[in-house]
Amino acid sequence: MDRTVSKNGSPKFFGKTFIVELRKATANKSLNQLFEHYWQPLFQFSYNILKDDDDAKDAVQDVFITLWNRRFDIDIHTSMESYLFTAVRYRSLTILSKKLDLKQRNVPLELADEVHRAPAH
Repeated sequence: MDRTVSKNGSPKFFGKTFIVELRKATANKSLNQLFEHYWQPLFQFSYNILKDDDDAKDAVQDVFITLWNRRFDIDIHTSMESYLFTAVRYRSLTILSKKLDLKQRNVPLELADEVHRAPAH
């Protein structure tokens, strides 16, 4: 695998063809490398939206879990970096939206999971 650095400083193997690497037998190692390279900037990006450490960590982790779970059927048409930042932005906005909804409904955040699991009447 080519490990030279691209113009933007990220390893070239994180480019458009990286999803192919995730489908191989050594995918776990590839995902770990991707995670290590992008964790901090993705966390900071999410934190700027959410203003909460735990929620930002959850957003980034959710994106990587989804990427791993969907690695055989996902089709990325952009760079891996662009995909990851877009996915983290949408996940962060979803988390923020849920928190704002609960706040408007005067539901304590510690009861949030119970409210979302409760059947609709």
